[in-house]
Amino acid sequence: MTESQNQQEKAYNVKDKRRVTLDENGQVQEKAADTKKQQEEAAQSHPHEEVPEVDVYSMLSYFIGMLGAQVWQWLGLMKSPSGELSKDLTQAKIAIDSIAALSDQLKDRLSPKEQQELQDMLANMRINFVQQSAKE
Repeated sequence: MTESQNQQEKAYNVKDKRRVTLDENGQVQEKAADTKKQQEEAAQSHPHEEVPEVDVYSMLSYFIGMLGAQVWQWLGLMKSPSGELSKDLTQAKIAIDSIAALSDQLKDRLSPKEQQELQDMLANMRINFVQQSAKE
């Protein structure tokens, strides 16, 4: 065995966490559960991480992203999760207008690049809305 293989073997520790095993006769043998010990080990191996506080600006950015993805479905340009194409231009228009209003609230918090990306997204949605409206 080479030295690098030997180091790789020592890099991790395999722990058998199965609650049942088979004995030499093929019979199921239950291991005694030491739940308190297992809980302590789990707590040590995965310490609770602090969840950062969420501010309104990050929530608005997230909501814009979700609403933007839905707009493409309402425009009939993307399939829904069920796999079908359907068009609802009324909802698409309301969503696009809402994204524009929300983007105004975020404009001071976004970098110039992020502002440009948001404006490009809105422009694309508006162009596609006009095109889809013309088809009806």
